[in-house]
Amino acid sequence: MTSRPMPVIKSSENNVIDFNHHLRCIGFIDDNIPKFVEKYFTQAKRGQSETEFVTLLQSNRNIWAISHVPVSLELLCYSWLKKKVQGQSTISSLYTDVVKNIFSTVFDKKKGTE
Repeated sequence: MTSRPMPVIKSSENNVIDFNHHLRCIGFIDDNIPKFVEKYFTQAKRGQSETEFVTLLQSNRNIWAISHVPVSLELLCYSWLKKKVQGQSTISSLYTDVVKNIFSTVFDKKKGTE
């Protein structure tokens, strides 16, 4: 399912709608990652160097691999700007830090509103 408008595709017999469509999310290619990071850091207006962050991503093969998934890369950028991600050696330690960062951000916001 998608929120994007598209024409109804009908099969040739009896104008029956054909629902058998297979889509694949291919994610980023290597060249897209530094571009995404640059745009993310620019929009965040933090003035931090994206070059250091991209170098960190490239230095770990596993982290570089998950960086090709757009939502994962956004979480990594967010956590890096919060100074909660350093040079973790494993994906599980990285995800642990990302989740802790998200929970602490939510907790801090709720704490401030009470």
